[in-house]
Parts: sequence; structure tokens; C-alpha cells
Amino acid sequence: MSSINDVELFYESMRQDYGCFFSVAHPGRKYTFGNPTNVMIDVVQEAVDTVERGENYFAVVNIAPRHGKSDIFSKRAPAWILGKHPDWEMILAAYSASLAEELSGTARDCFNECCKSGVFNLSLSRDKHKRASWSPQDEIGVLNAMGLGGTINGRGAKIMIIDDYVKNRIEAESQTVRDAIWNSFTQDLMTRRDPTGHAVIIVATRWHVDDLCGRIIAAMKENPKFPKFKQIVMKSQNEDGSYLFPERFSKEFYEEARASVSEYGWNSLYQQDPKPREGTLLKIGNCKMIEVEDLPPGLNWRRGWDLASSEDERQKDDPDWTVGSLVAYDKPSGRIYYRDVVRFRHTALKRNEIMLSVAKADKVLGCNKTIIESTGQSKDTFIIMKAMLAGIQVVEKFTPQGTGDKVTRAASVLEAPMEAGNVYVVDGKWNDTWADEHLMFPNALHDDQVDSGVVAIYKDVVHSGENTVSELDVDGW
Repeated sequence: MSSINDVELFYESMRQDYGCFFSVAHPGRKYTFGNPTNVMIDVVQEAVDTVERGENYFAVVNIAPRHGKSDIFSKRAPAWILGKHPDWEMILAAYSASLAEELSGTARDCFNECCKSGVFNLSLSRDKHKRASWSPQDEIGVLNAMGLGGTINGRGAKIMIIDDYVKNRIEAESQTVRDAIWNSFTQDLMTRRDPTGHAVIIVATRWHVDDLCGRIIAAMKENPKFPKFKQIVMKSQNEDGSYLFPERFSKEFYEEARASVSEYGWNSLYQQDPKPREGTLLKIGNCKMIEVEDLPPGLNWRRGWDLASSEDERQKDDPDWTVGSLVAYDKPSGRIYYRDVVRFRHTALKRNEIMLSVAKADKVLGCNKTIIESTGQSKDTFIIMKAMLAGIQVVEKFTPQGTGDKVTRAASVLEAPMEAGNVYVVDGKWNDTWADEHLMFPNALHDDQVDSGVVAIYKDVVHSGENTVSELDVDGW
């Protein structure tokens, strides 16, 4: 049995060494460690060691989603730092106040557990339920959590952690959002640094060449007095073809991830090397994100389907997808609303089963019309689905003949509303691949999501007189 001295020596190791601390206080029993884990742990340790010497430390860490960055930097590091230095002020920032507070709350709980177990000879402040701001009891140190652009007056930071400064692709493509993030970083956060030594750590997945990390890189080149940020870039796939985190993610996981996003998305989200976009037709940066409860009532919803059903198509290395987009066009305002996008690759039989299930769910949401693009082999699908959905949905077909090519159709329906900021997108897990495809259109590898949205509302927009395409170009309405 270990002696009390042995336990105290181990606790002292945990207090001094972040790697030792994280090896014990990690998020769960099945937590997987790998080289990226060690690299990120070392950044935290190096930052604290530097500030302890009264010096300044700056670092940018870029890594793909789900690779443990928030576990290390936001959910555990603040607990360890305030346990080691209970008189230090910290700031934890993220793209929204709710995310920052969620991360802060997890760090607070970790700190509290470490106090109870004796790792830290401290206790949590009396208000144990606060997440936006919490402190070790009877100490001047504090962790303040905030969303970028939020109130920060009166708050300082020995250690500042910025974790994921942008929410999704749509916001990343918005010049207005990127400018706001940069202004919050330079004019708010960077003015709160402790003059006796501080560290600024930005940990994020790259989204855009002109995102916060991109602007920092540009500023370091343009201004020799701008803080010199150490850049830690962890690509998901190395030049030799090996992958970043094989202990946690299989080769198939990375291959599926690459197949599920555009090349633009792979380069930015997984390789941390965003490229200038190639598509210029659809200005998705002008789209507006909304919550489902903010949708106006009385919209006429349609589910438009673009099908990929042939055996030849499914045998391709990167086959097309079957996509169904739930969209509404509001003629008085000229606004287009995207509520949901379903995207999958299956055999025809399984595909039809999913379409039936989606149609039933759509009926509950107030949608009573399913529109199917009818070309080639999908002509049979229209007949089959019309019979399957009898009594559930009105099933109509869209025949592209006479409407021009895909680019012409997409331009006639989406180009002007996107340019004007009249496209509203409900927040959902499907947003990023949807945005990537529209962003790169017409040069993306796939255009199924663009097509399905156009299929859903083409008739409505054409009949509204918003473009010059004749309603006679649509067959089977």
C-alpha cells in the first residue's frame, strides 16, 4: 500500500507536470492518447513555464475536428493552471458565449474534483454553479469565459485560450463575420494581456485563408512588431500517406471524411491548409444562420430529391449522393429557407425506404409535397415513390429538359437571393458539407445538394417572376 508521502509526491507531480495531470484527469476511461495529444499537452506546459519566467508566449495550434483539442486546452488546462497558480487570471474565449461557458463549466468541475481528492490544497469559490466566471475560493485568480465580441471590460489574462473562433462554413465565408472576429481579437482580447508575462493560445480548425489564423500569419509577415506566434500545424494526412491519429481514427475514417467533404473542405478542415475558393457563382457567405424556432410560420415546404441510383454510379471511387433538401420559398420577401438536408449512398431499395421515412417525418413538419428529379433511370423511381407515398405526400416530378444546364438552373434560383442575403439556413449537422458544395459550385466534385435544393423550389421561383425562365420549361407539374 502506498504511503501518504508517496501519494503527496504523485500529487505534486500532477501539480507541476501537465502531462502527468492529464494522464489522470483525462475525460474518461476509454480516452485514447496519441502523438497529437502529447504535442498539445506540451504546448500548455511550455506556455505556463514561459509565463512563470515573466515572459510572453504565443501559439496557434491547428488540427482537425474531434482530435481532442478542447479536452486538452479548454476542459482540463484551466483546472490545472488555476490549481497550480490560483492567483492567475485567465480568459477562455470561443465563437459563442454558450460554448465558452460549457467548456468553462467542464474545467470548473474538473478543478472541483481535484480539490476534493487532494490534488490541489484549495476549494472552489462559494458560487459553485457559475460557468461564465469561477475562482479558487479566497484567491484572486479567475477563469472568465466569453464569446468573441462579448463584454470583456475589467478582465485581464495571464493565460488566454481561444478555442474555435468560428462556428461553421457559412460564418467562415462571411467577410463581415471574419472582420468581427479579427476586431474582437485585436481590440478586445489582446488588450487584456498581463504586462508581467502572458500567454495567448489559439487552438482551432482552419476554415478559410482569411480566417483569424490566416490574418495572424499575414500580420506577422507585414509587421515585424506583431507578436510572433508559434505555429503548430497537424495535418490529418502526411506526405507519405500515413494519418495523424491512427490510435483513435482508422484509415477508413479519414478516407470517409475526405469523401464526405469537398476538396476545399478537406484542405481546410483536415489538412489545415485552406485554399482560395474556385467557385464564385453562389455567395454563401451572405447566407444567414437561424434556429428552427425562428422560422416564420406559414411557409410552403417542399422536399426536392436529386437521385444517384444506378449501379454504375455506385461503383465509382467517389460516387454521387442521393440528396433530399427541405426548402421553402417566400415570394413576398424573396427569401429562401433551408430547413433540412438528407444525404446518403444506398442501393435503390434502401434509398426508397429512407425516402418514405423522410416523407412521413416531413408531413409532421407541415411539408406535403415531394419533388423528384426525373431523368434516365430515376424515371422509374418517380413512379415507384408516387405509389409508395400515396396518402402521405403529393409527389411531383421535375424534368430538367428545357431548363438549361445545372449551372443555369442554379443561377436562376439561387444566385440573386444569395447575393442579396436572402437565403436562411437552419443550424444543423448538415450545414458544413452543404456550404462547401455551394461554395465550390460549379467546380465542386459533387453538386447533388445544390441540385436538390433547386429541384425543391424551381417551380415556385420560376412562377414568381423572379427570373426569365418560362414555367413551360418544367415538365410534369
